[in-house]
Amino acid sequence: MHLKDSSISIEAITSFMHSHFPNTFLKEQHFTMAEYHVPVSAGGVASIFDLLESHKKHLNIIHFSVSQTTLDEVFINFAQSHSSPDNSRESGQETPQLVAI
Repeated sequence: MHLKDSSISIEAITSFMHSHFPNTFLKEQHFTMAEYHVPVSAGGVASIFDLLESHKKHLNIIHFSVSQTTLDEVFINFAQSHSSPDNSRESGQETPQLVAI
C-alpha cells in the first residue's frame, strides 16, 4: 500500500489490520510504502479489498493492491520450513496460505 506521506503512523495501520485480520504481519516498509501478509480468512481477498477500500481515507492510503501468494512464494516457504536443522515442524502440518497487501 502507498501512504500519503512518511509521517503516517504505520503502527496505527498495523493495529487496524490486526483488529480485522489476526496474525497479520508487516513484511516490509519503505518511506510511504508498506507490505503486509494477511492469512486468508472467510471472504478471502474480496473481504480484505472491501475493508481497505472503505477505510482508505481514514488510514491515509493513496492506493493499495491485494494479491494471493504466488506458487513460487509457496514453494520457497515450504522449502524453508523443511530445511531447518532441528526439524521442529511436525510432519503433516501445513503453512497457512497468505495474501500480500
